[in-house]
Amino acid sequence: MKLRIISSLFLVFAFCQNVLAYPIPPVPLRTLIIGSDAIVSAQVLKVERIEGDHDWTDSKATLQIKEMLKGEIKSKTIFVYFSASMTCPAPADYQVGKTVLAFLNKMTKRKNSFYTPTLSYGTKYLKDQEWKIYKQRITELLEIQSLVNEDAKIKLTIDWLIKCAHEPILSWDGLHDLSSESSFMADYDKDCNEYTLKYKLTERQSIEVRKLLFSTAERTGYIELGLVDLVMKENDKELMDFLVKQFKLEGSDMHYWGKMEFMRKIVKCGNRKDLNPIIAKMEILDYSDDDMEEKEKQLVKEFIGKI
Repeated sequence: MKLRIISSLFLVFAFCQNVLAYPIPPVPLRTLIIGSDAIVSAQVLKVERIEGDHDWTDSKATLQIKEMLKGEIKSKTIFVYFSASMTCPAPADYQVGKTVLAFLNKMTKRKNSFYTPTLSYGTKYLKDQEWKIYKQRITELLEIQSLVNEDAKIKLTIDWLIKCAHEPILSWDGLHDLSSESSFMADYDKDCNEYTLKYKLTERQSIEVRKLLFSTAERTGYIELGLVDLVMKENDKELMDFLVKQFKLEGSDMHYWGKMEFMRKIVKCGNRKDLNPIIAKMEILDYSDDDMEEKEKQLVKEFIGKI
């Protein structure tokens, strides 16, 4: 599986024309907040091309700060340097005349100057209600991060992620970090080729996350499946029934990796090791085969017939 992922990434790299342009993983809100020197709501006054700079910088945006959420900036006007010519990954997006929520880092050699390290993930254009939600969540996490007690910080961060996951606009951000395969919730063991959870949910959190998972019945996909390992109990018939029902409804229409993750969760939850040979056959499917899709379809059908 890892080899397929690496191969796919290599193909993406090959299509990126800018020497310093390469795919970066999606950046959730928690990481954006913690990793930024400054978080501002600002009006984009001007965007101009610049010459003779570093090859990763060809543009400069002039921003007028409306509100500071993180950091200390004395000037109301700041400059953000970025590369507008990037094609892969998508560059930071500064649109003249609009108000942007920007997650920025300081530039050491220029006064009142910043850059957007997370590129397109670091600039967001929000409606009024969306801005209120973002502002509240950002303020909450900054307060949590200021705590000295690490156990309390972790517990409250998980509560915060659950809260994000319930908001449509922040659902992905919460689910991403709650996933049992996220760097926040788990450590990856290269030797065992598996993730090990770092934190155990409280009983209340487990109940909330379980409800959250079951509430995704209309859209259960790869990212939602990341919650399964957090709430799985011994002989968990309720969860097993949910997974089986969802896979029978959606399995045939899911992309390859979604199918594989669903199948693995069903095997783990129901202790159905007898189904592993089907998964093993799925893993060695060759995309270059003309009949690959038909083989995949038949294996999924066989899997569904046995659950």
